[in-house]
Formats: sequence, structure tokens, C-alpha cells
Amino acid sequence: MSTRAVDWSIPYGERTPQDLLERSLLGSCLILGRVPEQTVSPADFSVPQHAELWSVMAEMAEEKSPLDQILVLPALDRAGRLDGAGGAAYVSGLVDRVPDVENLEAYALEVHEAGVKRRWAMRNGC
Repeated sequence: MSTRAVDWSIPYGERTPQDLLERSLLGSCLILGRVPEQTVSPADFSVPQHAELWSVMAEMAEEKSPLDQILVLPALDRAGRLDGAGGAAYVSGLVDRVPDVENLEAYALEVHEAGVKRRWAMRNGC
């Protein structure tokens, strides 16, 4: 997983395409109250804060716990991961700019495939 830090002062439209895909995936999950059927792992995320959030969301889904932008905050806090996921305001704001929640599975596939490619490139010194 990448360890690059996110510059939170960069306006939304100036972030990388991968960052936007990850945000769209996470925001869609929070709006729809579910994770995608497509397998996605924390290692697929290029932004460490997104990987932290995904870990907790995946745990909630596995436990069949309700999942939305409000309920994920105490779960992150209980796990000691709220700050690592970007904080309450950042997590809550993920739902504000999702282009289309119906694309949840497509976002998941793109995030997963990018993660696979990134790990391959890192292993092979690219």
C-alpha cells in the first residue's frame, strides 16, 4: 500500500483520478449502506486514509452491521481509526460528491484493478 500523504488543502477537482475513484467508491458505500460484491481490499487503496476507512467498513459489512455516514464514525472511533481515516468531517463529506451511486460496482472494480497494478509495479521496480 502506498504511504503517500494526502494534502487536504488541494481542491476536490485537482485530486488524482485514483483518489476520485476511491472517494466515489467509499461515498457510494456510505450512501447505499453496503459494500460492493466486487472484492476490494485495503491494499487496493492508494490513499492510506481510504484504506483505514475501508477496513472498518468491510468489518461492519461482515458483521452485518448497518452502514452509513453516521454509523461508521463511532465504529471508526471505537477502533481507534477515526483520525487515521481523515477525521469525522472528511469521512462525512465523502457522500457529498459521488457522481452516481449506481456505479458502485464499477468504482470497486477500478479501485481493485488499480491496486493490483500498483502492487505489481512496486514488486517489479517500476
